[in-house]
Amino acid sequence: MQIVNEVPRLNTEQCPSDNSTTGGGSQGPPNECDEKIASPASTCPFRQLSSQFVAFERRTSCIFSACALLIVIAITVPLLAFSSIIGVWFPALVVLGWCVLAGLLIFFAWYWPPLAFKHIHWRLTHLGMEIHRGVYWQHQIVVPLVRVQHVDVSQGPVQRLFGLGTLAIHTAGTKEATVELSGLDHTTAMSVRDRLIDYKESLDVL
Repeated sequence: MQIVNEVPRLNTEQCPSDNSTTGGGSQGPPNECDEKIASPASTCPFRQLSSQFVAFERRTSCIFSACALLIVIAITVPLLAFSSIIGVWFPALVVLGWCVLAGLLIFFAWYWPPLAFKHIHWRLTHLGMEIHRGVYWQHQIVVPLVRVQHVDVSQGPVQRLFGLGTLAIHTAGTKEATVELSGLDHTTAMSVRDRLIDYKESLDVL
């Protein structure tokens, strides 16, 4: 986990909330939580991504997996003509390879997104943006407010269908360092962007 320095505390702002429902992890319109941004980080709870994240990842992963499987089949089918030269076992080996590849693609396209969703959490505190993610290899990222240069929100055409957006935080101190958080509700991403900018501007005048 990245070690950060304490930054001046702001007394006028509050933590953005995704209005999550118990156990659902879904996001509603952003509103204010009860904890002041100036309070300790432990009082501002972690939040999940939008519940549409799973559907979005499944849709895009299924499209990618289908294309990848078709390409592999198109490449390997002509090789079956040489089965008499390579060996009678070659067609069975090719079909087995197709089945193994299809199984792996199905797992990562359908069953992996819910696992990833359960292991991605974020919160915005007086220290900055904190992100925890990773199923097997867990990463804890803290972006201090004093290092924030500018913040962007992007939304691709498929993300737009699901109302999602990607928050990109560009930081100072490291060349071209950018921290991205995909799968946020677009409205929430815009709210977090505006708050990070406000926090940064408030720190600049201190």
